[in-house]
Amino acid sequence: MNDTGLMDTIKVGVQNTGTLTDQKIRELEFDSKISDKKRDVEKINKEIGNKAYELYSKNSQEFSVEVIDLCAKIKTLNADIEKLESDKKEMIDKCHNERESRRQEADKQ
Repeated sequence: MNDTGLMDTIKVGVQNTGTLTDQKIRELEFDSKISDKKRDVEKINKEIGNKAYELYSKNSQEFSVEVIDLCAKIKTLNADIEKLESDKKEMIDKCHNERESRRQEADKQ
């Protein structure tokens, strides 16, 4: 390997390290958002449980509008979580492909 090839290899290594670091930071951002939404789902589930018990205590056989609205919020949050997880996977794949492309290009030289 000549000096130019060595420099190209080092350059690709540095670029890939930067891409990987950026990827890991973005993964943490996605994980944080996903965690927040999962925590919101847990809170709403607890609230639904409290409302259901309240209705049960009153011998009510019907769901309140409030419980139905809370269930709709959970459905929306779960869709948001799925989208974030999908976006995270797409970002990881894109970063991986970018690094792999650089490696292959450097190997050609």
